Amino acid sequence: MGLFAFAAPVVLPGRWGVATAAGLRPTARPLRAAAPRSASWLRMAGRSSGGGDAPIVRAEGQALMRDQEALRRLGRGYGNFDAAGKRRYVQEMESLFERWLVMVKRLELSPDFTAQLHRRQLLDHIADGGMTFDAFVAQTRHAFAMMRTEVQD
Repeated sequence: MGLFAFAAPVVLPGRWGVATAAGLRPTARPLRAAAPRSASWLRMAGRSSGGGDAPIVRAEGQALMRDQEALRRLGRGYGNFDAAGKRRYVQEMESLFERWLVMVKRLELSPDFTAQLHRRQLLDHIADGGMTFDAFVAQTRHAFAMMRTEVQD
């Protein structure tokens, strides 16, 4: 489960596949996310972001990374979840995604050089996958909607 590495391409559990600039490309098997070239922005977001070294922001970054890793590990068994478990998993993914969007907005609004550097690394990494940040957000939300639809059927 590499979606919350927040790096393009987006990797979703099961057959959902890879979100690219051309759209969602389904796969026959679950994908594994490669270690992103600029994943350091994620680690740095947990240390210093959005408000310099504000303890609250730092704690939120660390909590996001911890929750992301736990959800990624849990997602390995997505195909074995019952319908209620899949619905809950998608809800948790969406919730975590929204928390990351808040963190990215904090980076954007911060006058701190380090925060701006983290944000630039994120945008560059997504651009390396052929997407703008807005397209990445839209594609991820579309993937969540597809997952919710499948679970409801």
